[in-house]
Amino acid sequence: MSDKFKIEVKFEPNKGPTKTRSFEKNQVISFGRSDDNSISVPFDFVSRYHGAFYCVNQTWRYEDFSSLGSFLERSGKRTPFRNRRIEIFKGDKIIVEFNQGKGSYTFRYTLTVKNL
Repeated sequence: MSDKFKIEVKFEPNKGPTKTRSFEKNQVISFGRSDDNSISVPFDFVSRYHGAFYCVNQTWRYEDFSSLGSFLERSGKRTPFRNRRIEIFKGDKIIVEFNQGKGSYTFRYTLTVKNL
């Protein structure tokens, strides 16, 4: 296990470059709309405190804080989840998605686990 946890952050439709952020494994890495999150997401379809990544006994986990529009994508398979804790692995994606309706954009915020 690496001492660093890397997350690739991407917003679609393309609203700027993809960014990769590194965190120490002893950090709780929260994300959401509020400015006091580790990863602040300035979009209304993301909850103020959407979820968090953290390490327990050398195992990385993700916890969803009962937010809408959250999916886990693993090996190409997408599974919706809400208010759950899951073990995460390299390559997993946490996707927050909002569709404005037929014929309009789907907004997608993706956090990809780059290494563990």
